[in-house]
Amino acid sequence: MLKRTHFIDRGAVVGGQSSAKQVVENQLVKKTDAYKHDNIIYLNPEYWYLSGGGVQSVSAMAEEIEASLE
Repeated sequence: MLKRTHFIDRGAVVGGQSSAKQVVENQLVKKTDAYKHDNIIYLNPEYWYLSGGGVQSVSAMAEEIEASLE
């Protein structure tokens, strides 16, 4: 079973610029199985940082995680 790694880019919602990919995909991470098998998943930061945690946003968060596991 391949492992997946999920990341949320906070900079994309609070600073307006995406930075997770540049920070996360460093030389150490590039040695991991998740990177080698293209299993690094970047989640939608608007759901995770800006939503109020209501039923609709939590449902969308769960769907996003579920889709990444398929």
